[in-house]
Amino acid sequence: MDSTPKEFTLELGDLPDSVKNGEAYLRWAPSRIIVPGNRGRPLRAVFRPNSDLAPGEYVVRLLVKSVDVNQEASSSSPDNDDQASEPGVGANIGIQPVLPVTVYLRHQVASPDIQLSDFTPTPNDPDRFGVFTATKASDAISFIGYMTIEHQQTGQTLSSGRLHIPQTVDKRVIQVGRVGDEISSDDTLCLNVWAGEKVSGEPDHTSCNG
Repeated sequence: MDSTPKEFTLELGDLPDSVKNGEAYLRWAPSRIIVPGNRGRPLRAVFRPNSDLAPGEYVVRLLVKSVDVNQEASSSSPDNDDQASEPGVGANIGIQPVLPVTVYLRHQVASPDIQLSDFTPTPNDPDRFGVFTATKASDAISFIGYMTIEHQQTGQTLSSGRLHIPQTVDKRVIQVGRVGDEISSDDTLCLNVWAGEKVSGEPDHTSCNG
């Protein structure tokens, strides 16, 4: 987001052979759009499975590219007069940002179950107090959920965010960073996980170190 208008384009990206490609079932519009500075524009997408599509999770990798609408080629000038008298070749190289976006299309399948490990302290690590590990079956579809790490003694939320374990991965290590001297080895830390994108009610999975 800045004050200059941008032109955005959406293109299909490559996927590993181990996942089901869902590009035939996803439609979106527009594929190219100019967005004014400090503004936004909606992107509409729809999942259109065939009537005989097998149950499963299908993946689409989109590449979002942007460029300034009024971008002008800049010219370079020599640093001194001696260089100005020498013939040479100059070139301008434009850099175009590309943001990969992965879309998961679930057709008649539920989120996989996961298991949370006990908390493992890392006393000699200057940056981490310890780690939890979330594990799913290696042949399961991806897990997409939300997590929080709570300090039971104070009720403080030490960290929170999205928990994603892709199709091609069977576990995710969740690090608990050090927060000054506020946490001791006798304190209780709990990892709470909710399946889905929203936190609602009691967590679906909880693991504590005490």
